[in-house]
Amino acid sequence: MEVGDHFEEGQPLYIIEVMKMFNKVYAPFSGTITSALVEGEGVIIKKGQPIFEVKPDIEREEVDPL
Repeated sequence: MEVGDHFEEGQPLYIIEVMKMFNKVYAPFSGTITSALVEGEGVIIKKGQPIFEVKPDIEREEVDPL
């Protein structure tokens, strides 16, 4: 996926290799990639490290429970 690409909920976004096992990571919602935070393939990343910045198609509304 590249900056400007639109993705749908459930679509695979990228593949992560962990100990010679390849795992697809699927989009939990639909949206558009606004920025790539990791460039290239074969780059080592850390657990929890952001890979993309995205703009969701539907903005979540925060509601105060009180």
